[in-house]
Amino acid sequence: MDSPAQDPAERSYTADEPTASDSLNRDQYAEALAQLCRGCATPLAVGIYATWGVGKTSLMQRIHSKLDPARYHVVWFNLWAHQNVENPVVAFAQTFAASIPGYESNRNVRKLVTLVAAAFGNRVSQAATGMSLLDLLGLGKSHEEQAFEARDDALRLGEHLQELVRDALRATGRERVVCFIDDLDRCTATKGLEMLDALKLYLNVEDCIYFLGVDRQALQQSVDSRYAGTPTDTVSYLDKIIQLPFTVPPIARADMHLFIDSLLPSQLGRCREQLAEGLGDNPRQVKRFINTLALNHNLASQIENYDEQVLCALLMIQYRNQELYELVSARPSLIIEMIASDEEGQKLRGDHLEDDDKLEAVLDMTPFPSDPGGLDDYFNKTDVAGIVPEEPGELSIEQPGQSRISLIDQTSSGLQSDERPWRVDGFLTDEQIEHAVLAQAQPGARVVDRLLLYRPRAQRTWLVVTDEHLYCLLDDQRTRAGNRVVQWREPLEAVRSVQAYESKQGRPVVDIGSHKRWLYSRRLYPSAEALETAIGALIERALAS
Repeated sequence: MDSPAQDPAERSYTADEPTASDSLNRDQYAEALAQLCRGCATPLAVGIYATWGVGKTSLMQRIHSKLDPARYHVVWFNLWAHQNVENPVVAFAQTFAASIPGYESNRNVRKLVTLVAAAFGNRVSQAATGMSLLDLLGLGKSHEEQAFEARDDALRLGEHLQELVRDALRATGRERVVCFIDDLDRCTATKGLEMLDALKLYLNVEDCIYFLGVDRQALQQSVDSRYAGTPTDTVSYLDKIIQLPFTVPPIARADMHLFIDSLLPSQLGRCREQLAEGLGDNPRQVKRFINTLALNHNLASQIENYDEQVLCALLMIQYRNQELYELVSARPSLIIEMIASDEEGQKLRGDHLEDDDKLEAVLDMTPFPSDPGGLDDYFNKTDVAGIVPEEPGELSIEQPGQSRISLIDQTSSGLQSDERPWRVDGFLTDEQIEHAVLAQAQPGARVVDRLLLYRPRAQRTWLVVTDEHLYCLLDDQRTRAGNRVVQWREPLEAVRSVQAYESKQGRPVVDIGSHKRWLYSRRLYPSAEALETAIGALIERALAS
């Protein structure tokens, strides 16, 4: 007997999985991209660009739902799930073949998969094809001699895959194949680029449309890493493979309110505005936070004079500013002092909140108890079941510190070498930053100076100059893990144009030569003019060295 459907008002936890429902009002985009499949020339590769957790997979599922199943044969391929396969083309061919009805008994399809694997020096196992190794090799040799004897390897691979497409369309009676390729950015740079190369070299076949879900910035970093030290145009590389880029747009505030309402248990309804203000527009982060809030709510229900809004605010501090959370958990009176409207309260906000207007707004709307001792029980719960963002992104805020410290003279800014207020365990040391730059510089180059551009909790952005180039370094967990800290380098003469301003989203950004909209810290540079002057002086020092 089926269990009764759960009342949404009583729902406590949400699965952190992509959803095929249109809870973020994105059907208009899904419909437009599905419509594209009906009239476009093939082959076509469409890039679905968004950062972690914004909803690439969910949007692709919505596109799938809009496709006429009588016209399109759909293949889903998650590259991350096959990252241990020697070559992604082999895994793709196997996934493609397995999607064809009657694959197990279709000898021609199994022969084609075998040939693809053999072309990459692989052998498909009997478990994957249902055939013994001797049968596979015999079929492969016979088929190769009969049909592709005089062709070069690349052309043969393309024809093998084209024949797979034709077999799929014959078997299903459909007109076109639509392939959704997801999680390229979760793989190693090598695997992701191998898949992109395959799209250009082997999978570029008629009657095929590809949708690729990827973080464009991570993809660019992979390209830059592969071609480090060579004059490669990242944009041109991507444009040769992805003919139609589509960036998933930010979620409108009204839609985010509705999304939060769809997830929030009824007993936490008073937290709605705090969540809408403090969580930004990343759906996955919203789900994770609400799940943690619900768990803490269940744990905290026995607290005397319990208020779920106080709990929500403390979790939001932990989420957006871990260092501030550690301070207030050790001294709860700090929160009461910070929300005071007097001069001391304003100073404390400036010292600890800095540019995080969202967190400040959350604190303003929270009814904290007048006695800080009433917060101790809350911290006991949030310390046990706390939350830390998996990918902080723009939810990170900046920490106190100096704007620059020279690699040449570490005491020139007034700081001793062991006084680094911005230094957090896990970030690159001075020597590591210099090594990262010189590894990509011309022989004999030397680092002249550096400038700290952006300093949220989990990230550092540096501008570093040698005597010939300006380098941009992004230091966070992802770039360190992938050895992609250096984002770009340009000759000094090419970056003389510097303009700092506020983006349409209200964020402080700077254009440096052709590199647009890099975030900078208002705390470090209270005015745009101050940053422009600092970068200009950095470049002049390098030119004069």
